[in-house]
Amino acid sequence: ERKQLVFVDGADGLKIDWESWAGWSEIPWQTLSESRPTRPVLIRAMIKSVDYYNFNFSDESKWRSYRLVSPDGEHMLYGYAERNSLLDQRLQPREKKESFAVTVKIRFPDEGDTRNQVLVDDYITDGWVIPDQAE
Repeated sequence: ERKQLVFVDGADGLKIDWESWAGWSEIPWQTLSESRPTRPVLIRAMIKSVDYYNFNFSDESKWRSYRLVSPDGEHMLYGYAERNSLLDQRLQPREKKESFAVTVKIRFPDEGDTRNQVLVDDYITDGWVIPDQAE
């Protein structure tokens, strides 16, 4: 298996950015659907624009849907952003058919019983390295 390493030069010398290498998320992907956090939590994922509108997010004119896949490829959620918002523009894939790595904050809606549908609450960065934390 090939993985990308990011080295950060700090006061103590070179260090590996472990969180990006491990694909660390604030809550483990395997427990996200059970814990259903309604406060924003940071995750690292592969994101791709898809057409899936259902339950709380059935209005295609209001929402844009994204497939969020865990770094290990084992878990998946559907994420939604308000269509044409600044957040939606930042999440748009550079190539329509390709997925790419992203760090975002997500949360489950306060209402409804969605096990695999979340609101994308905030865009942190493309990729899994958070520049401000890499010191």
